[in-house]
Amino acid sequence: MAEPDPPPRDPARRSQPGVVFRSSRVGGATAGPPVLVMWGIPLILVLLVALAWLPATDDDPSSRAPASVAPARAIASAGAASPGAPPRGPAAPVPVAGTVVEVAAGRVGPGLVGQRLYLVSGPAPMGDPVVPAFLVQHWGDLARGIDMDTTFAWVPAGDIAAGTRPVTVPCPPAVDSVLDIASLEPFERLVCFGRRTLTFGPTITSRLELGTRTSNRWLTEDAHSDVHTAFPFYDVPGISATVPDHVWLEVSGHFDDPSSASCGDPAEVTWCRERFVVTGIERVASPFLAVTGPAG
Repeated sequence: MAEPDPPPRDPARRSQPGVVFRSSRVGGATAGPPVLVMWGIPLILVLLVALAWLPATDDDPSSRAPASVAPARAIASAGAASPGAPPRGPAAPVPVAGTVVEVAAGRVGPGLVGQRLYLVSGPAPMGDPVVPAFLVQHWGDLARGIDMDTTFAWVPAGDIAAGTRPVTVPCPPAVDSVLDIASLEPFERLVCFGRRTLTFGPTITSRLELGTRTSNRWLTEDAHSDVHTAFPFYDVPGISATVPDHVWLEVSGHFDDPSSASCGDPAEVTWCRERFVVTGIERVASPFLAVTGPAG
């Protein structure tokens, strides 16, 4: 079928970008045999070269990019590099409740970069407007000091995903002394030990008042409590052993006591799960008593 002649075109009018003219008429003049002889072959060569450089269009379904045809497949293969392209790094892990992350960007909260958060639960719809959010726990504070009662807050999941990175908690392979536990933050103790029974000593109790609800009875290695070399223990009726003061002991106990489930909302339950409950004691000799052999 012959292509109809297009209407005359004003030579002074510029063509629209991206439009390709395919008519046998150029500029409104008929292309006769003399023009074909003089200019036809060079023009065809120029057009072939130009078409070779044009991007693929939707006229040819086989030439479409995978992203425009099957977005799901493109997402699944996003980590695969195309031939000749530099290799891509691994995709960022998706935040998961029950893990510890380190703050890498200020969008999570002022003064928190470099500090650790515990993802308590989530993501869950929160706020106005409603967005997915994680309930997070923050214990340390480089700006204002350590908050022994800890702080809980709901943080948008997008900020957690973009502004934090996962960390590996330095869990000790064995617990032999108070120092193995005292070096960890409260939520790191929960992540490391769960409900496992721990036995260690010699240790002795000491008194220390910090926070509004933290126990004032601490287990320590040298009878002088501080947050770096000691940690508090708690009494749970019907479960806790009676721990005497000023006596060197080997103690057994655990975190994540089942009674924590009755503490209240998710933040309160988490705080209760991080308490250390002493379930058994045994008196031992003071580590400061020198042991010497027989004279001579």
